[in-house]
Amino acid sequence: MSSELFDRHRAMLELVLRALATRDAFSAYAANPADYNEILAAEGRTAFANYCNSYFYLDQPGPAERTGEESSPYGLTMGIQYPKANLNAVLPAASRAKDAWSRESPDVRAGVCMEILHQLNTRSFEIALPRCIRQGRRSTSHFVTAARMHRSAAWKPWPSATRNL
Repeated sequence: MSSELFDRHRAMLELVLRALATRDAFSAYAANPADYNEILAAEGRTAFANYCNSYFYLDQPGPAERTGEESSPYGLTMGIQYPKANLNAVLPAASRAKDAWSRESPDVRAGVCMEILHQLNTRSFEIALPRCIRQGRRSTSHFVTAARMHRSAAWKPWPSATRNL
């Protein structure tokens, strides 16, 4: 592996390190869905619809049984099935991956971790929508409520005394 991912995410990592050094608040990604591109929201809804009544594919070693038939207690039968891991195949593969990972430089590992965060963020709607539905919420409305509360004058963050911890 090269440090290509580290170089790609270097600016963000520097912001994170600066926030750690100064103990300032920092969030790399917006918490309010309204702050995201509507295309991401549409893609997330489409991806979720494609998962419904299908088999969720995970690239993992060993033959796996299917498990699932997930449904929401609020009426929507999602019908998503997942592979049930074959531990006799997964655990040795994880051990081999750990050995390879430990041989990589800190820059390479940091770059990979930053890319994972970036990829998760670009799929926020896809990840949030099934959770919202399982909990009986319409779309990602609970994220919007939290963001509104955060911006309201009545909401106060933790006291600044926590900076000294």
